[in-house]
Amino acid sequence: MDETLYAAVLETRGYIVGSSNAPSGLHVYTAGAGWQHRGWTNVRCFGIARHEARSMLFLAAGNGVFRSLDDGATWRVMTGWEITEVLDLALDPFDADTLWIATVHGLWRSPDLGETFLPVHPRTTQLFCQTLAADRATAGRWFVGTETGLLCTETSGAQWHAPGPHDAAIRAICQSPSDPSVWLAGTEDRGLLHSTDGGRSWATHRPAGCDTFYAVAIHPAHPEILIAGGFDAGVCVSLDGGATWRRTGDDMPVQHVHALAISPSGRFVAGTVHGGIYASVDAGASWTFAGLPEATLYDLVYA
Repeated sequence: MDETLYAAVLETRGYIVGSSNAPSGLHVYTAGAGWQHRGWTNVRCFGIARHEARSMLFLAAGNGVFRSLDDGATWRVMTGWEITEVLDLALDPFDADTLWIATVHGLWRSPDLGETFLPVHPRTTQLFCQTLAADRATAGRWFVGTETGLLCTETSGAQWHAPGPHDAAIRAICQSPSDPSVWLAGTEDRGLLHSTDGGRSWATHRPAGCDTFYAVAIHPAHPEILIAGGFDAGVCVSLDGGATWRRTGDDMPVQHVHALAISPSGRFVAGTVHGGIYASVDAGASWTFAGLPEATLYDLVYA
């Protein structure tokens, strides 16, 4: 790999509380140094957000939100006892100081890069929120994945509506970097949800007969290239905007995929459960081991 990649490691196979385990938390790959662990060594990490302009990093972790001002060398816990089990987080593309977080007890928003957190609209405070994403084309518009379907706000959380299926637990969601009308979401037992009209309507895909997807990604330059990974699903790939799918990754020893990313150059990267990271340079036709043996990955972010 030749691009900087940030990886959120939940744990490594054989993890035992109180033992000397392989480091979890943030790992960073750079072309010159390979994989390096940064910061605390026992962080159960679910997600990463990177502030490009300030070299600032945020981690979603079991015991709250961590912030680093030096690209991961040192960390500070930004949340108190009332905020735990943070499963995802994202910076507001229209307000560089605002951070949103999804937790098992609802949504929170920080207007000052983690110094203070406020609960979002009461409708979300009683919901198990797994994932969230900002609409990069419309200020104040966010999608949140809950146990009972998608929620959408057009008003930064003041009001909400449900644009998708109401009986699907949403595990992952992303927007095309090059075409904001294209969205992809992974569900528990309901396959994939795909939108080409900005998230106003959603079609269902069940590639290769797989039903549960924990990770989704869209090519940075080609919105018709979609990938999804999940429970015993390998990596399912569509090169035609979801019209057809093929399952890949049979050459990966682990078929449970919990994190995906596509690099600016088009490299596919998959993070597995207890199997580390695999990469493909041929649109999933073949996969090679790319590091972090026996690690469980929950997020992958290219710089």
